[in-house]
Amino acid sequence: TRSRILLGFFVSTTILLASLLAAPSFHPESRPLNVVESGGDGIEVAWLKHSEAPCNSTQKGGPLNYYLYPDTFISTFAKCIRDKDCRIYYQHVGKTGGTTIEARMFGAFPVSFEHKSCCAGSMVDRFRENKEEFCKAKFTSYQVLGEAFEGIVLECMTEFSDNGWSIALTSFREPIQRTLSSIHQTCNKAQSKRSDEKMEACLRCSYEEDKELWDRHVQKTNKMYRGVAYTSRISIPNVEVMTIDTVDINSFFEKLHDELLPQWNV
Repeated sequence: TRSRILLGFFVSTTILLASLLAAPSFHPESRPLNVVESGGDGIEVAWLKHSEAPCNSTQKGGPLNYYLYPDTFISTFAKCIRDKDCRIYYQHVGKTGGTTIEARMFGAFPVSFEHKSCCAGSMVDRFRENKEEFCKAKFTSYQVLGEAFEGIVLECMTEFSDNGWSIALTSFREPIQRTLSSIHQTCNKAQSKRSDEKMEACLRCSYEEDKELWDRHVQKTNKMYRGVAYTSRISIPNVEVMTIDTVDINSFFEKLHDELLPQWNV
């Protein structure tokens, strides 16, 4: 049923990250067959398409991407875990595997304070109220857009880095699959919390009858991925920017687990 909606709103509403589908970071088997190309209001995604060599954010080029450079990605991540002065800041983008990343990392590196990564302004407020503990934790996660995430990392590095280095990690997902997941959650989960308008639209499953509602899912994906693109261009001294596709998360943790044993169990 969701595919019927997609046929409508992806033809009439541009996905700003359609050009990501040509990026080498995406697995060929995960690419949809038909996607409308981005138009004049599309954004540049050279951070994935032209990341020719692994590099950190103080060098020219794109971020360090797992799919393109898995060995360098693993060795860099493991090096940070072993280094007591290194911190990992994660930008949790909804529907891109963030819950899995949080579960694994907080399981290995629990924090001594209450930490919920959701969402936006409320997350930033909690960070400012308890900045030192957030900044000094080995791993923290933030469901915020790129500008806010950059500000958090910059404040931590400026005020609490003690000459150490850090990783700024973000995850992404092929945009149509991310939007499908959002629709699935709206229509099939926590239905008692949904408005009558949303549930009636889910039952109709017609793009033409509920264009405004379904277009909001696309617009939300676009907004979130602008934040990912922004994060990929962060340039803060001693901060390594790293990106990972949702489909690579399990492989990443398997290899990281093997790399760190027996000292660490991530």
